[in-house]
Amino acid sequence: MFKKIILSLLIIYSLIGFIVVPLLLKPQIIAIVAKETNSKLLIDSIYLNPFIFRLQLDGVVLKSLDDKHLASFSSLEIDFEPLSLIKSALHIKNIILSSPKISLVQNKDKTFNLSTILKNTAHTAQDTTKEKVKIPRIIIDIIKLNILPQENQTTFCKV
Repeated sequence: MFKKIILSLLIIYSLIGFIVVPLLLKPQIIAIVAKETNSKLLIDSIYLNPFIFRLQLDGVVLKSLDDKHLASFSSLEIDFEPLSLIKSALHIKNIILSSPKISLVQNKDKTFNLSTILKNTAHTAQDTTKEKVKIPRIIIDIIKLNILPQENQTTFCKV
C-alpha cells in the first residue's frame, strides 16, 4: 500500500513538472513581457525537468510592436539547486545561452531601438507605500554563452 502511494505521488509530481508547469509558464512569461514592455515575446517551447531542476526555453524571439526583430536566442538552459532555498539563497549551477542575436539600430535622433521597448514608469514611482521585498542571495556558478562561428557577425545600422 505504501509503495502504491509513493508511486502515485511520483507520477503526479512528474506529470505536474514535465507537462502542467511548462504549459502554464509559457503564457505567463509572454503576458508579463507584454504588460511590462512595448514588445512581443515568442517562445517555441519550455521544458522543465522537475527531478534535476533544469529549465530550458527554446526559440525565444523578442519583437517590437511593429514586428521588427529586437533580440532572440535559440536556447536558454538554467540549472537550479533547490536545497539552497532552505538557506535563503538561490543557487544557480549553470546558465547556458545559445545563439543569441541582438538587432541594435540607432535612430536619427541618436536613440536606439531597444530603448523604445521600455514602458513609461512614471505611474509606478508614485506608489511608494508598498512593502519592500527582500530578495534572497543569488549564487551563480557558471554562465556560458554559446555562439556559433557563422553567427558571430556584428551589424550596426543607422536609420
